[in-house]
Amino acid sequence: MPEITVQTFAVTLAPTDHTIDTTITAVGGWDSGGGFSANAFVLITGTAGYTGAHHTGTNSYGNAGDGWCHAYLTSSTNVRVIRNLGGALTGGNQMLVKGVVVEYTGSASGPNEFIVRDAGVVGTGTISTNTVHSVNPDTNGSAISTLADVTAIATANVDDGESAHADDAFWVPTQFNDGGTLKVKFTRTAGGGNTELGYHIVEWTGSNWTVTEESFTTGAAGASGVTQEHTLATTLGVLADCFHFCHWRGDAAANGVDDMSLMHWLSSTSILKTRYFSSTTRTIDFTAHIVENSQVAVERDDTVDGGLAALTNTSTETFTIGSVTTTEAIPLLTEYDESTGLNWPRMIHGQITAATTLTTYRTPTTWSSEGWGYEIVDFSGLTGAAATSLAYRRPPMQTLITR
Repeated sequence: MPEITVQTFAVTLAPTDHTIDTTITAVGGWDSGGGFSANAFVLITGTAGYTGAHHTGTNSYGNAGDGWCHAYLTSSTNVRVIRNLGGALTGGNQMLVKGVVVEYTGSASGPNEFIVRDAGVVGTGTISTNTVHSVNPDTNGSAISTLADVTAIATANVDDGESAHADDAFWVPTQFNDGGTLKVKFTRTAGGGNTELGYHIVEWTGSNWTVTEESFTTGAAGASGVTQEHTLATTLGVLADCFHFCHWRGDAAANGVDDMSLMHWLSSTSILKTRYFSSTTRTIDFTAHIVENSQVAVERDDTVDGGLAALTNTSTETFTIGSVTTTEAIPLLTEYDESTGLNWPRMIHGQITAATTLTTYRTPTTWSSEGWGYEIVDFSGLTGAAATSLAYRRPPMQTLITR
C-alpha cells in the first residue's frame, strides 16, 4: 500500500454551469459531521494560486471573476467544482478545471502522515468585503497539534460582475496563535467585492516532514518584470526533497487580472525567487509554505532563471519528465505573463498523463512574453519508515507568525 495515493480529475463546465460534480474512488477518513476527509485534500493543479480555470475559446470570460473556482470533497467519493456566484461565460466558452486528490494511505501516526484538520467553503454572507478571516479547525474538525507543521491551501470565487477587482480571489494564509488557540488567518486585498473562501488546512504530522513558512513582500515600486530574490529565514536541507505552496495578494485592488500574475520558484536551499508583471506599481504580500521530506523526490524546471521562454499558442502541450508513478505524484505549476489589461485569467493547468509526461492545458489565444515552471512531486519513495538521517529538523514554532 502506498503511503500517499493521488487521483486526478478533470471537469468541463458549460457556459451557464456554476457547479459540477465528478466521482472518484472512495477516500478514507471521512468526517460526516465536518463534511471533509481527514485523510485527503483537493488541489487544482493550475498556476493562479490553485483557484483558477482555463477556457476553450478566444473570447474573454466577460468578467475576470468568472474564472475563479473551488474544488473540494462533498463525500468520500465526490469532488465538487464551483465557479463564480452568477453570470454565464461569453462567446459559448466552456471552462475546464484539472486537479488532484491527495490522500494519506499509510499507517496511523506513521512518519509520513498528514492530517487534514479542516476543509470547507465560507459563504459571502459571512465574509462579504472583510479583509481578514480566521479559521479555528477545532470548531469544525480537529485541533492543530503543532502550528509550525501546518500548510493551508486557499481558493476562492468572486461575485458576478467583479471585473474591476479581479484579484479578490487571492487570499493569503498564515499560521496564527490567537491567545493560545492555534488558527490559520486568511487575508485578502481590501475594498473588493463579495467572495467565497475555500480552504484545506493540512498538518504534516509525521516525523519525516518539515514545514517552513516564509512571509515577505515582493514587487516593490519599479520591480515589475524584474526577478527578485528572497533569502529564506531557515536554510533548507536538500532542494530535491522540497516542494512548496504559495499564495499572494496585492496592496490594492487591480483593474486587470494580469496584475496578479506572479511566478515563484526555489532556486536553491536558501533562495526563493519571484517575478511579476503589472500595468501599475503594486506591492505584493507573499506567503510560501515549504514542505521537505528526505524520502520525497522533486523534479523542478524553471527554464531560464524564471522560465521566460515564450509559449506556443496551442491549447495542449506535452513535456517529458523523469519517470514517476502516476498515482503517487502531483504537478505544481507557476507562471508569469506580461499581457496587460486582460479581463480574464490566462492560466495553465497541468496533469501527469503518463509516467514520463506532463501535459499542460491553456486557453488557445495569443500570448505575450510568458514564463512558467513546475515541480513534479513524487511520493513513491515514501517507505513508511522513519528517515535514518534528516538533513535538518527545524525546532517547532521557530517561524511562528503571531499577529
